[in-house]
Amino acid sequence: FCFDWARENIDRYGQPTVQHLEIVLLSVAIGFVVAFALALLAHRTRWLQPPLLATTGVLYTIPSIAFFFLLLPITGRGRDTAIIALSAYTLQIIYRNTMLGLDNVPSSAKEAARGMGYTDRQILWRVELPLATPEIIAGLRIAVVSTIAIATLAVFIGGGGLGTQIYGGGN
Repeated sequence: FCFDWARENIDRYGQPTVQHLEIVLLSVAIGFVVAFALALLAHRTRWLQPPLLATTGVLYTIPSIAFFFLLLPITGRGRDTAIIALSAYTLQIIYRNTMLGLDNVPSSAKEAARGMGYTDRQILWRVELPLATPEIIAGLRIAVVSTIAIATLAVFIGGGGLGTQIYGGGN
């Protein structure tokens, strides 16, 4: 790493880096809230699991540039379009990992909690979610990494970020 180069070029990459991080953090936060809520709903209503998995899977398979351009007539050029598309891409990853984590909680742990008089809500928040946390965090990590990569393409719809330096040549 060359600190002299970084010091000389901070003005070129500082603002795009901040824009990139904002886009990624907002997208992952929105995606996490939506995917986590869908996973909790599907965990309690088992018949919702396959349709929600299929729907998030379909959204995930849309090519990113095409997704950006499909949203343009609705949301216009800019950061909002990028955030909506990137949030949709995180849904599949976070939803699937949250469901996997909740499904992998040992039934003996749930039965022990039930034997101690816990309600279904208490079992969810005090037993299932703490035991599912490692898999949920793993999904979140994967979502963050993939969103950082895809966010670079936001330059094509005027979303800013580090794609401006890559696509624009960085001079």
